[in-house]
Formats: sequence, C-alpha cells, structure tokens
Amino acid sequence: MDQMRRRRQRIVLCWVLATLPVSNAGCESTVSTGADASTTKGAIPNGEVAGAKGIVLSTASHSASPEASSAIREVAGAKAVVSTRGNAYPEDNDAGSARPKAIVSSCGDTVHKAVSETLSPNFYALSCPSVELAVRDVVRSASTLDSTIPGKLLRMLFHDCFVEGCDASVMIEGNGTERTDPANLSLGGFNVIDAAKRLLEVVCPATVSCSDILVLAARDAVTFTGGPSVPVSLGRRDGLVSLASNVRANIIDTGFSVDAMARSFSAKGLTLDDLVTLSGGHTIGSAHCTTFGERFRVDANGSTVPVDAAMNADYAGELIRTCSAVNGTVSSTAAVDCDEGSASRFDNAYFVNLLAGRGLLRTDAVLVQNATTRAAVEAFARSEESFFASWAASFARLTSLGVKTGADGEVRRLCSRVNG
Repeated sequence: MDQMRRRRQRIVLCWVLATLPVSNAGCESTVSTGADASTTKGAIPNGEVAGAKGIVLSTASHSASPEASSAIREVAGAKAVVSTRGNAYPEDNDAGSARPKAIVSSCGDTVHKAVSETLSPNFYALSCPSVELAVRDVVRSASTLDSTIPGKLLRMLFHDCFVEGCDASVMIEGNGTERTDPANLSLGGFNVIDAAKRLLEVVCPATVSCSDILVLAARDAVTFTGGPSVPVSLGRRDGLVSLASNVRANIIDTGFSVDAMARSFSAKGLTLDDLVTLSGGHTIGSAHCTTFGERFRVDANGSTVPVDAAMNADYAGELIRTCSAVNGTVSSTAAVDCDEGSASRFDNAYFVNLLAGRGLLRTDAVLVQNATTRAAVEAFARSEESFFASWAASFARLTSLGVKTGADGEVRRLCSRVNG
C-alpha cells in the first residue's frame, strides 16, 4: 500500500510540474565565504527554476484543477483543499507539541502536520513523504539549466547555518536582514528554494520548513555534481530573527588565517577536520576576482606578482591575465573557478590543486601552510573515498548548528518572510 501511495504521489508531482506556468530561465556558484565569492552567469528575472525537464515555475500563484486537487489530497494523506485560486494556509497552532497534530484552518480544511522536538530522517514520513523527491527534482532541473546552481546552494547553506543556525534566516528579505549584509549580497539560488517550497505547498501545505528544504537542496546539489548522497535528519523550524548585524561576526572572511578560521569553527562546535572537509565544498563554484585581489601586489617594476611565493607561477599568471582590468586594476566582474579544471564536479581535485599551489582564495591556500590541516589535505588528495566519508560526517554537524524545533520557530508560508 505504501509503495502504491508513493508511486501515485510521484505521478501527481510530475503532473503538477508539467502543468505549472513556464517562464524563461537563465542563472551562479560557490561555497566560498566572504563578501563577494561567487559569479553570476545570467539571471532568472521572472521565474523560479524547478522540477523535471527544465520546467520553470512562474512567480505568479499557481492553481490546480479539481481533479488534481482530489489526487493531491489522496496521495498526500491530507484533506486540505487546494482551490483554483491558490493554497489555503492553516494557522500554525500548537507548534511546540511533540505529538503530530491536525491543524484546522478557518475554512475547516485539515492538514496533517508532524511536529517534533528532535530531528529525524523520517520526520515527514507521514505528513509529506514526497519531500525528498520534490526537492531533488527541483535541484536537478535547476542544475541542468545552470551548472552554477549547486555551488550557489552549498554556499547559501553555509552562510545560513553559521549565522543564527540552520533556520533559513538568510532567506528573509527586508531592510537590515542578513540578506542585505555585503557578505551575502553575492549569494544566489534563492529562487530554487522558493520553487521547491511552492511545489511542496501544493502537495503538502504548511508542512515543510524552508530550512529543511535548503538542507535537502544543498545535499542534492552535491550528489548531482558527483559527490556522495548523505542521509539528513529533518524537522527544523524556520527562524524568526534575521539581522545584518549578526553576519560579520560569524561568517568567515576570505582573508582569514587557519587560526582565525579555527576559532570561528570552534565557536560553532566544529573541528579542524570539519574546516578542511567543508572547505572541500570549493571543489564546485567560482569566485569574483575582487575576492582574492589581496593575494597580489605591484612590485617595484610595476608588475603584478603574487604575495604568496608558494603560489604556482603558471597559475598566478593565469589569474593575473583573467583578472586584470583595462586600467590595470582588478576586474570587478571577472570570475575564476575555485577548483581549476573540475569546477562542475564534486571530487577531491580541490585538495590535489592545493598541494600544487593552485588554491584560489587565501583561505584555501593557507590550509597547506598549517601542519594539522595540511595532513588532512594530503589524506583527501590521496583518497576521494576518505574525503566523501568525512564530508558526510561534517555535513551532518554543519546542518545541526543552531537548529530550531517546536515552538522555537515556524514553518514559513513564503521563505522570504516570516508569517504574520
């Protein structure tokens, strides 16, 4: 019975995706931290990428036919009505209860909603069993249209979890929010999370948090680019606080030393091994030249040379040629892949490049200048399997930072703003 239900739910998801409005798409990347660490290769001006076959969800509200509404109710195990004018959003009552509740809206529609005080891989097993399938389809479609999407999602997750915990506070729009801090202005991928949220609101309204969607999307971004598929625990609530003033004290700057990064990670309960492992996320993505401009200087002859003598000479020359503007300054628009030759594949080439003096950011290069972190870099360069195993453990610790459950947060109706 459960297998049949899941099969029918997959069919309904595909139907929903295929009938949603389509708009033009285009689109960016990296897991790098700092004020400006990723490059945009286009934009998605009027739509949100989602679903199989490159479907793009319109920013307009979506409607479903009565037949679709009936099918969705049946396979989702809920009695909520999806009207032809959009979704009904029940009030988020009894949020702190550890027992699954039936939330009743003012219209009398009932939505089954599991609420738990602890995270669990099976958190949505009853309330929204299709959640992982839905997010995976959205990420796959978006990444197929734009190869920079995986790096974007991974970087957004890091910036979210290191400030206020993994609560999607980085997604909230408005004056003075985290999203407005200069360190976050170059973040991308918000439209992908919004698209997944909108899809899930059709299938299981007011059930899946934006913070859980972001964690799943980042996990799937790694898998899509060839990295390990790791299990994740779910049940996070979305945060209610988002302040730009909280960002700089928590986000790692691209000019940090190993000691500075170690202090930042230690404050979050993370180790040096986590630092090296999660830095491996730079194996996908790219960075603007302005992000690593401090790695070069002008010598007495007027020539641009690397500050770090350990930087590979050929690599330094490539960076100088790519990043030099017409007037001799650093280009504000040019970008370089973080992992030369392998920027669209999640692998251990990043660590191989570090040992060859081809680390792009200062935070990358310094990892081989510290005895402890260098040993980890060498181990991961020798064995991709070892890196992947460590990634699974570090990713689990990262996505457990500052998690909010029960009454500590909410399930947002829109990821860009708190309910109210």
